[in-house]
Amino acid sequence: MDHRLRFSQISLALRILGGSADMGLMNEDDRRTLASWSPLGASIDPDNPDGLRRWAAALLTEAIMDLELKTL
Repeated sequence: MDHRLRFSQISLALRILGGSADMGLMNEDDRRTLASWSPLGASIDPDNPDGLRRWAAALLTEAIMDLELKTL
């Protein structure tokens, strides 16, 4: 995976969980980042706060697991 894309995904996930990425304020780059990864291929509605938080939590979980596998 492209490290810049992964950094963008993690950054967006942290902004979503921290409350600084309001659904109505997401720019086009945020929406592309959101569409670049989805758990189980599910589409994510950027106007659904619960869906965004689930997306962010799933992405961060996967990123942490990837990091753990690389350090073993």
